[in-house]
Amino acid sequence: MGFIIKLLVIYSLLISLCFADSSKQFDGMRKEIESGNANQLSTIEVASAPGTPVSGKGVWYSKDDGKPYFKNDAGTESDLTSGGGSGTVTGITATSGGTTTGATITLTGAGINTTSRSVDTITITGTEVDGSTTNELNIFTTPDANVTAGTAITIAQAGIITVTELGDTITFTGTEVDGSITNEINTITATSGGSTTGLGITLTGAGINATSRSGDTVTITGT
Repeated sequence: MGFIIKLLVIYSLLISLCFADSSKQFDGMRKEIESGNANQLSTIEVASAPGTPVSGKGVWYSKDDGKPYFKNDAGTESDLTSGGGSGTVTGITATSGGTTTGATITLTGAGINTTSRSVDTITITGTEVDGSTTNELNIFTTPDANVTAGTAITIAQAGIITVTELGDTITFTGTEVDGSITNEINTITATSGGSTTGLGITLTGAGINATSRSGDTVTITGT
């Protein structure tokens, strides 16, 4: 037993000689070994970081903030409790203005959105109601060859046309100027048996007949 204690003392002396500027860091480890707690590794907390270690070496230590640190030979100090993808979400604010208050947050899909999880990845998927993203109504082409530019399209009424909307139905209503759709001239049958086919009808005088017009009156005169 005495031989083992002597080896431990020699080991501690070597540590002190090789790392004079970090002797406090290994003092706790020496005490743990001497007390029989070889499965524990303790360091003494320091108020400030030790100096930069020599090239190719690094040093780890504890500061009086209760955290372990590591410093490489470039003098860069790293907090060993930070990074690594860990952390606590303290609150998520929704567009409605509400903010979560607990540490356990549930993401729920609504409307066309669904949520799924695989290990540490949460996926939010939005699916079109009809399954297509290419059939959206966003362009109207009018008879004058102009086209609409936005998705908010206004249909204006003019002349004898009125426009009404109910739910998803838009109705175009054309009303006759005189209120009647049965008094239109669309066919004239001649005594020869022939009939006109268009709305633009020409009355031509022949023989002793001549035609004249004044306003909406056509006069056929036989002389």
